[in-house]
Amino acid sequence: MKRYYFSINYLPADADFGLLSGRCITALHYFVINNHPFDIGISFPKWSCQSLGGAIEFFCEDKAKLALFKEDKYFSMMADHEIFEIGEISSVGYGEHEEVRFVRNQAVDKMFPGAMRRRLARAKKRAEKRGEIFDPTKISRSKVVDRFHSSFLESQSTGQPFMIHIQLERSVLHGNGEKEEGGFSSYGLATSRMHSGTVPFRNIENM
Repeated sequence: MKRYYFSINYLPADADFGLLSGRCITALHYFVINNHPFDIGISFPKWSCQSLGGAIEFFCEDKAKLALFKEDKYFSMMADHEIFEIGEISSVGYGEHEEVRFVRNQAVDKMFPGAMRRRLARAKKRAEKRGEIFDPTKISRSKVVDRFHSSFLESQSTGQPFMIHIQLERSVLHGNGEKEEGGFSSYGLATSRMHSGTVPFRNIENM
């Protein structure tokens, strides 16, 4: 079984990886919403401790579907303006590279001040309704979260920007070249519960 993929490299030396990756993920989201199933996964082959890296890859077993997505007008525009370098569609077999998950962790949202204020307000309201004494320390205790990077997307319904937080899950067991079941979300990512699809980590920084 093979998967097909193409790469996009961000050309500007001062490229905002969070912004450009978000635009690419948004393009994927719009595409798969209209072209079910959600079977295109993304990888960040230049991922590091510091950033998402200056590239993104898209993987799918359906070569024709991937080719159709590759023709997205946003990609063409960015290539015309010499912001993107778009590679050709190539194939990769299962077992050729380390299998990893790039996971969207929505729990990270709760760490930010705005989300924390909203949680505290809701908890206080519930406590008052029950006639209990509100103890904010039970809500605001800090949690340890593994390293993550953020990507900035655009809401299809409101047109407003929002962040998603992505973590790399390595050492994913993937024996005998078998397909990992579970698929991807509409953002091409795995999730902590419903979607467990993996992608090859080609790690082109070290190739």
